[in-house]
Amino acid sequence: MTVMHPHPHPLAMSVVTPSNPEIFKKFGKVRIEDWSDRVLQGTWQELRGRSSEVQSYLGQAAALKTATDNEIVACHTLHDGSRVLLHNDWLPAS
Repeated sequence: MTVMHPHPHPLAMSVVTPSNPEIFKKFGKVRIEDWSDRVLQGTWQELRGRSSEVQSYLGQAAALKTATDNEIVACHTLHDGSRVLLHNDWLPAS
């Protein structure tokens, strides 16, 4: 398993409003957990065949800049606590 980020996400444990209006409309405010590779103990590319969580994220991956982008953040929705994986560009600047 690969961990790309040696340090926690700068906004870890913060509640934020996603900067992407469509993401905010879908998930509302979220609590940032940490970089997804630190939480899931691997990059989303490594885990995509084993995790429905990553598969659901890949359904929205068209907005990613490249297929190898690892700036994915594990978050929890405030309305039901479910985990969502969001691109760091969709979150406010730290």
